[in-house]
Amino acid sequence: MHSSIVDAVAGYRYLSFMDAYSGYNQIPMHRPDEDKTAFITPGGTFCYKVMPFGLKNAGATYQRLMNRIFHDLIGKTVEVYMDDILAKTKRPDDLLSDLASVFASFRQHAPPVLGKPKNGEPLYLYLAITSEALAAVLVREDGKAQQPVYFISRALQGAELRYSKLEKLALALLTSSRRLKQYFQSHQVVVRTDQGIRQVLQKPDLAGRMMTWSIELSQYDIRYEPRQAIKAQAMADFLVEVTGDPSEEVGTRWKLHVDGASNQTFGCAGIILESPIGVVYEQSVRFEFPVSNNQAEYEALIGGLTLAAEVGARRLEICSDSQVVTSQVNGSYQAKDPLLQKYLEKVKSLSQKFEEVTVYHVPRERNTRADLLSKLASTKLGEGNRSLIQGMTREPAITLHITSLGSSWLDPITDFLEHDKLPTDEKDAAKLRREAAKYAVIQGQLFRKGFNQPLLKCLHPDQTDYVLREVHEGCYGHHIGGKALARKLIRAGYYWPSMMADSKEFVKKCVITRFGIPEVIISDNGTQFTDKKFTEFLHGLGIRQRFSSVEHPQTNGQVESANKVILSGLKKRLDNKKGAWADELAAVLWSYRTTEQSSTKETPFRLTYGVDAVIPVEIGEPSPRLLLKGVEETVEKDLIDEAREMAHLTETALKQRMALRYNTKVLKREFEQNDLVLRRNDIGLPTPGEGKLAANWEGPYRVKKVMGKGAFKLERLDGKEVPRTWNADNLRRFYS
Repeated sequence: MHSSIVDAVAGYRYLSFMDAYSGYNQIPMHRPDEDKTAFITPGGTFCYKVMPFGLKNAGATYQRLMNRIFHDLIGKTVEVYMDDILAKTKRPDDLLSDLASVFASFRQHAPPVLGKPKNGEPLYLYLAITSEALAAVLVREDGKAQQPVYFISRALQGAELRYSKLEKLALALLTSSRRLKQYFQSHQVVVRTDQGIRQVLQKPDLAGRMMTWSIELSQYDIRYEPRQAIKAQAMADFLVEVTGDPSEEVGTRWKLHVDGASNQTFGCAGIILESPIGVVYEQSVRFEFPVSNNQAEYEALIGGLTLAAEVGARRLEICSDSQVVTSQVNGSYQAKDPLLQKYLEKVKSLSQKFEEVTVYHVPRERNTRADLLSKLASTKLGEGNRSLIQGMTREPAITLHITSLGSSWLDPITDFLEHDKLPTDEKDAAKLRREAAKYAVIQGQLFRKGFNQPLLKCLHPDQTDYVLREVHEGCYGHHIGGKALARKLIRAGYYWPSMMADSKEFVKKCVITRFGIPEVIISDNGTQFTDKKFTEFLHGLGIRQRFSSVEHPQTNGQVESANKVILSGLKKRLDNKKGAWADELAAVLWSYRTTEQSSTKETPFRLTYGVDAVIPVEIGEPSPRLLLKGVEETVEKDLIDEAREMAHLTETALKQRMALRYNTKVLKREFEQNDLVLRRNDIGLPTPGEGKLAANWEGPYRVKKVMGKGAFKLERLDGKEVPRTWNADNLRRFYS
């Protein structure tokens, strides 16, 4: 064979040698033949999954592959022996063209390769969903071409099958961020979709799982763009198509058309249920109670679901011309009205009786049959394979239980003004007459005649807490004092007799009013603290943000120490139920605040409020200080300044002893401005392509500023500042 190749290249001036050894061991074994290549080692029994070099027919198999690739070039410009490729050329002018034809054959038979994104470039994500699967494709753009970076797909399971379309899209985005976390953390990801997923995830009034997903996705730099061309969307659609269940029975879907109508006295509903074999059930229902249009639509939908469950439908396709109802059921809209919320919960509860329920919004002209049934009091029995059901409903499917407000200061005045009802005592009756002259009842609501405002709305005691909270700390509140809060309530048009005292008491309980917002917040370098939105939030409040040195928790040691104690307490209370830590946090914090600390010899509660907290055992078995109420408490408050001073001295002495013991084991590294230093490589961003073989130290960097206490600001040699501060423990001097 070798001699024939030597003879074939005789007379050629230019020979180009190529070695394809990388692909030699990539030919998969025939699955039944894998066991025949088994061999035993001290670590176990193994077999070959690809053809090894010494296998008898491996060379012949690879030779046939190469002959197939270069069948039109062998003997002309190419000679091949297994993984050795020889390109031959006689004239220098033909060298480049001959090599180009060889590499063209290579590219024609090369498998597709996923792209590698460049640092800092944005990546584009395409999403696709079906009723049973979701998929996503992450691509990078190179000019006008798109190159895939990664594909993901998975089948929907359990309750996920009943998610609305937008919830499935949000789940696809969430799954992509979890599986491709390294790309989401280091690149801006642009989501291209023709659905309104951005508007849903960025709603301020989200609830449930969508709110949880929105919070988790907020840590990444995600931007949304409308999808203008198919491009990579075709790949996402293909993935989701092949991921679904191939055994789905298309012919088992029932079709349900519903429509509701209402007037001032009653409402009607039209329901049409069609089976897969063509049996049609028509139902016309009259509601003997007043309903709104949306309520009538929900009543029709609930009636249709009930009918479908009774006839044994398992897969249901619902069509309605109500944009509000279909959007609320699919999750595009949120039901804020309490009555519609109850209806929505009822619909979701009934939907769980079916394997699959899909809801579509259709124009009214495509829902004419149900529309006619909802408007006709009686319907003539249709011809053919039909069944007409006529009915009457006297009570709605959903009712709201309204809790009446208790008796209050408004009742005597209202009773006198509306029913001329007076107390039996003459003095009380005369007093009520004088007081009632200041009030008026308008449309069932009591108002006080004011000087600043013509009418002030009188509030029940159960309504005052919301008004106080909204005016004091709501979107237009700024934590004002008690008197100013009462005046602002008067200007807003509200009144109740004790509003000045209630305002002062409310302000006393407000933490921000008592202590103010912090001047500085010190945190570690977690993404939740470095997030752009969180930084802008602090800047808007005038709070300075400071970060501890990277990989040096001692910089924020007070917080780390407290977290260690709290974490230890949570572990002891949770046992195996680790997910319920939030339920136990309040109890652990209470225990921490009422326990004497070794550093101060006092409880944090006493140092803050001047007296020890009343613990639960003192309620069951009263302690002396509860029996002698007020006497011991006043004495304790007079002595609190001395206790705080002693706690401060004790804590300072303890910190000095700990610092002395720690400093005896620490080798101090002192650097000055403009010194060149190296930085530990395992705490910075990893160098691409090096992995475990990367050097232990990287740099050099220049010390830009000495922050004190072992912290330094660094900059690169080109003058670009390195983010965050770095502790001397992670630096060493650079010697050129």
